[in-house]
Amino acid sequence: MTARAEETTQPTSATLTPALAIALITVGLLLAIADRYGYFRDELYYLACAKHPAWGYVDQPPLIAWIAWLLAHAVGQSLFAIRLLPALAIGTAVCLASCVARELGAGRFARTVAAIFMAIMPLALGIGHLFTMNAFDYPLWLALAWIMLRIANTGNPRLWIAFGALAGLTILNKYDVVFFLAALMAGVLLTPWRRWLANRWFWCAVALMVVIALPNFLWQQSHSFPFLELISNIRRNGRDVSPPPLGFLGQQLQIVNPLSFLAALAGAVWLLQKPRFRAIGIAFLAFYLLLEWLGAKNYYLGPIYPMMFAAGAVAIEQWSARRDRWAAVTFVGLSVALTLLSLPVAVPILSPDHFEAYTRFTHLEQPKFEHQIQGPLPQIYADMFGWPEMVQTTAIFYHSLTPEQQRNTAIWAENYGVGSAFYFFGPRYGLPDPIGAHQSFYFWGPRDYRSPNLIVVGAHDDDGLRRVCDSVQIIGRSDHPLARPSEHFDIYYCRGLHVDLQAHWSMRKHFD
Repeated sequence: MTARAEETTQPTSATLTPALAIALITVGLLLAIADRYGYFRDELYYLACAKHPAWGYVDQPPLIAWIAWLLAHAVGQSLFAIRLLPALAIGTAVCLASCVARELGAGRFARTVAAIFMAIMPLALGIGHLFTMNAFDYPLWLALAWIMLRIANTGNPRLWIAFGALAGLTILNKYDVVFFLAALMAGVLLTPWRRWLANRWFWCAVALMVVIALPNFLWQQSHSFPFLELISNIRRNGRDVSPPPLGFLGQQLQIVNPLSFLAALAGAVWLLQKPRFRAIGIAFLAFYLLLEWLGAKNYYLGPIYPMMFAAGAVAIEQWSARRDRWAAVTFVGLSVALTLLSLPVAVPILSPDHFEAYTRFTHLEQPKFEHQIQGPLPQIYADMFGWPEMVQTTAIFYHSLTPEQQRNTAIWAENYGVGSAFYFFGPRYGLPDPIGAHQSFYFWGPRDYRSPNLIVVGAHDDDGLRRVCDSVQIIGRSDHPLARPSEHFDIYYCRGLHVDLQAHWSMRKHFD
């Protein structure tokens, strides 16, 4: 075992103290604003998926729904309860960034700087505010990088088993890690790390990863790979923003923090100069170029930056030790200042009115990742408004019906956001669970509904309804001023539905 390996074998309390303090501050900020605004569209969807436990869903692997199920049965589904874990995930990532830096040979200064860069990343803060699978990617990917560095420093092949198990779990969290693993494999093949291809522990790790992820693959296969159908439909309808290379770079500068991005690039260059760690530097470049070529959403690259922050912190420490430590401190301080300037854009610390005034004054805004018409708030914030009011409006009409009419009336949700809102808020208003055919709602089916009447929520006109109903009546409107424009619509009551939903369910499928 090398001196470097021995030094990194046992972390000390002094090693983690600065990072832990920074992590606690980060978690404290995220928890302080946990109940700002309301439930985000995708949060409601994952809570709805938790009511249908499975090995897969149309648009994500199963882990997030399993976590939502555990939350529902353990601590509840309040905003604070569901947003506690993502906040802790980002806090954990802050500590892991420091640990990764330590494996790269960092001193106390660099370990602290690595934690700071992770903590001030605007994208990570925004993601840490919401209960989505994206937040969990940050500690999971950092842990994968840490294990690889431990292998590099100790030469212990049995650590590959931990890598394989964690990689399998990460696939169950979000599929984009497959591209990261492919980029890592490119780094392995192009560096002396390829010697591990002849080691049985490496292939045991691959087998373990496959075994862990296999049930989800089998679910996708048994349902005709709905995720691939979804991706194909999205590409065809052009929903996602796919900027040219310079535009993509500009978005990365914005969501990472311009100075932190420079530190990440410095980290990648530093890694490429170190034969022992070069594979991870190559993985960063390969992953960036691959996702830019695929036209991926800007935030998909987020989880790979913290490991570059760790390397960049080491590069800064080594440079400043030879020249000027105060220049390095100033650089980090300016990075923190830039994030503080953009903080209201990253997380909802301001009221909507104050947010609008702030963005008008600073001209800062969240980069768009979907082609959606924007209202007074950006898409992420707008998707936290209007859901309970929509359900309440529907409930007022539903309870104006006679008991017999209620038994003969189902609620149809046109999209997964609407359907998920009814799953969550509906019970408090005495409403039945909705039915729909968008995303995973399609596989949950019409169940036993054979109702002749439908309350249709989410449709933007009644033309199609009039062709399949005896009569159509506007019974209310979803029109919250802060909700995104696409969630402003009339709510319809369709009497005498001509279509047998049970017999024609496959025609209703809608993945996009």
